[in-house]
Amino acid sequence: MFQKRLKVARKNKKYTQEELAELVMTTKATISNYENGYSTPSIDMLLLLSSKLDVSVDFLLGNDDIDSSDIELFSKEELVLIKNNLTENKIKLESIILKIEKLLK
Repeated sequence: MFQKRLKVARKNKKYTQEELAELVMTTKATISNYENGYSTPSIDMLLLLSSKLDVSVDFLLGNDDIDSSDIELFSKEELVLIKNNLTENKIKLESIILKIEKLLK
């Protein structure tokens, strides 16, 4: 998940790998290795990447909720599961809203 999110965050900022590398004082090869899953950053580097890309560490590590900018990170099968889960939650929420509205009347 980290490598995909790093790449998405970098592209959202319109940085090349080389530009990001300069911002975090490393090499283009290091950024490439992160994005391809060949290596992982230290905690200090993770914090620096997070800061320079204006995203949370949780976003980079995949520990946050899904938002629309993340959709491209998932396979079709994963997207079907996410859609089904969201649909189930929507139905549950609508039911709860109806019950609350009845209680408020």
